[in-house]
Amino acid sequence: MGRWEDNLDEEFDGLIDDVRVYNRALTLTEVQQLANVTPPETIPPTVSITAPADGANVTGIIFVNATASDNVGIVGVQFFRCNKIQQKTEETEFKNPIII
Repeated sequence: MGRWEDNLDEEFDGLIDDVRVYNRALTLTEVQQLANVTPPETIPPTVSITAPADGANVTGIIFVNATASDNVGIVGVQFFRCNKIQQKTEETEFKNPIII
C-alpha cells in the first residue's frame, strides 16, 4: 500500500490513517457519510448593538443592549474593553450593565 501501478519506484509521501475494505461498491450516500462531508461555514454572524448609541461617549456604568444572530447558531457573546473581557453570556440577547 502506498504505491501505484504506473510508478512502482515512488511511494506515497504521506500518512494513511484510515483503511477500510468492503465486499461491495459503496453508494454515493455511503461515501458521503463516511467522509462526513459538510460545507464549511461561510456566512459570518451579525451583532447589532442598540445601546449605547453609535459614537456615544460613555463613562461609569452603562447599559449595553446587543443582539447576535447566525444562520447556524450562536453559542455566546463576549464584550471586551482594551482586550480584556468585561461580560459574556450564552444568550443571543444581552441587556446588562458594564462598568467603563
